Amino acid sequence: MTTSFKKKTTRGRPNLPTGTKPSLNNNQLLISTGIPSLDSLLSGGLAVGTLMLIEEDVYYSYANIMQKMFLAEGVTCDHYLFLASANQNPNDIIKEIPTNVNETESPTKESSKKATEEGLQIAWRYQNKPKVTSTASTSQFGHYFDLSQTLSEEKRSKVQFASFTPEFEDKISLYRTKKSMNTFYKKLLRSIKNTIDRKGLSTENSTVIPPILRISISSLGSPFWKESMLSSDEYDSSLAWFLLSLKSLLRRSYASCLVTVPAHLIQDESYINRLEHCCDTVIRLESFAGSEKEQNPLYKEYHGLFHLKKHAKLNCICGQNIDTSDLAFKLRRKKFVIEKLHLPPDISETASRSQGNTSSVKPTTPLCNMTTPVNNVLDF
Repeated sequence: MTTSFKKKTTRGRPNLPTGTKPSLNNNQLLISTGIPSLDSLLSGGLAVGTLMLIEEDVYYSYANIMQKMFLAEGVTCDHYLFLASANQNPNDIIKEIPTNVNETESPTKESSKKATEEGLQIAWRYQNKPKVTSTASTSQFGHYFDLSQTLSEEKRSKVQFASFTPEFEDKISLYRTKKSMNTFYKKLLRSIKNTIDRKGLSTENSTVIPPILRISISSLGSPFWKESMLSSDEYDSSLAWFLLSLKSLLRRSYASCLVTVPAHLIQDESYINRLEHCCDTVIRLESFAGSEKEQNPLYKEYHGLFHLKKHAKLNCICGQNIDTSDLAFKLRRKKFVIEKLHLPPDISETASRSQGNTSSVKPTTPLCNMTTPVNNVLDF
């Protein structure tokens, strides 16, 4: 007897690159930044084809950690990496990438599972049966990473990456004239474009699903990149030109870029505003290290303030309304958490209320000529 039952299949949903998901707001392709709390703050993740700018903290500690997690997420999702640094060897950057928390905890779980199996006695009819997992494997979007452990040599050898480092001959002449364009930025943009063309990551190649390219550029605009920190009357448009050219290139490719800029070294605020205007997402990190806020009991649970100065607005007019006020971050061994700034318990509203609360003190004399002692101040 034939039936009319048909298996339900997906209705034309296209295959997406690994480590990506479509946005629920504007159907934009998203990747994880390596920090789940930052992904939720950015409406699900970092959009593919966008440029994110991070204004570094004073000691370049937390901005460096965000870059490491950005690259570690790319290693977990088998993305192609592009590293650009003027003061650090790309091979050293790969050695500092942290490992996934799930991978570090897997040996302990397997050992505990074997110990439980040895302690239990299985029925003879089920001993030779194959083991079946009850839960299906699902791909997680966004992972946590252990900063105390780095990638093993075996995984480091499997990482696919390209790099750019300024040549020694170009580093000799650190100072240049105002009218000349920075040669470092020209060569870096050409190297990124050649990597996109060589890997076939352009959006015009729609026949094959390409991997995602993660671009990480550290301390752009520092003296290592041939910037002399010119004053406002000697404005140089090289860095703004590079950011606009890079953003135009990212719009036509399966790639996303994270750039860090030492904004605390730039004295001209209008110059920083120009750089922020050239990027899609702008984040500023304000660390408490070495400042008066480090000794303030209000901030004792956090390591700095997190300022989301600009949010990417793609495929829409005004974008999504996000409350970005009073954000702070704290660093743990396995988590970089961004959350709302709240008062600690010892100086919160409940603690101050206990000083003026008289409910804990029982009066010895009755109120309103009552013969029984009063247990509550509201009784009359």
